Amino acid sequence: MRGSMKPWTRGLASALVLLTALTYSAPPASAGEAKVSVTSQTPSISSSAQQTVAGMKPTRRAWAQTAPGTATATGGGGSFMKSRSGIAAIVLMVGAGAFTVYSVGHDQDKVKSPIR
Repeated sequence: MRGSMKPWTRGLASALVLLTALTYSAPPASAGEAKVSVTSQTPSISSSAQQTVAGMKPTRRAWAQTAPGTATATGGGGSFMKSRSGIAAIVLMVGAGAFTVYSVGHDQDKVKSPIR
């Protein structure tokens, strides 16, 4: 069995053993210095975001009210599956499924390999 091994496998195995030994022998990074508290020096992200939003002026669009049943300009109305994009997506999914079923049924021939 040893005769079939490649000559570079011993070097690769040695490198892997060395890498594993160095990984587990190194001290953890958290064992170094004590942590310095920076929460008192810099504000948190949430408080900074709240201050930014509180300072913003509302736009006309924010004050415009729409009825709950009407469609907005960005949201569109109706179902996605009834739109042209939705119909195209359904056709592509059905076509891909049909092609898969067809090809699985016709790929059951024996493999014609010169090695076998």
